[in-house]
Amino acid sequence: MDAGDAPIEVWDDHWLAFSVFRALGSQWRVLVAGKAVVHLGLDYPGAEVVMRHLLPPGTDASAVFADLMLMEAAALPILNEVVG
Repeated sequence: MDAGDAPIEVWDDHWLAFSVFRALGSQWRVLVAGKAVVHLGLDYPGAEVVMRHLLPPGTDASAVFADLMLMEAAALPILNEVVG
């Protein structure tokens, strides 16, 4: 099994932020220079649209967005690793 196919566990408290993060897979801002691709971060207006559609009424969107920014910060170094 490929590591990308391995099942993961998501705690209930993090499920909404995880769902938003997964839905934003096409919303990364990138800089392309020759063969290099640098991920700059998520497109926040795009994130707002996704959150508006995915979050149930009454959800603390600010808390979900804060979690989303933590995941973004953790993902950026991995996305920007230089593969030899």
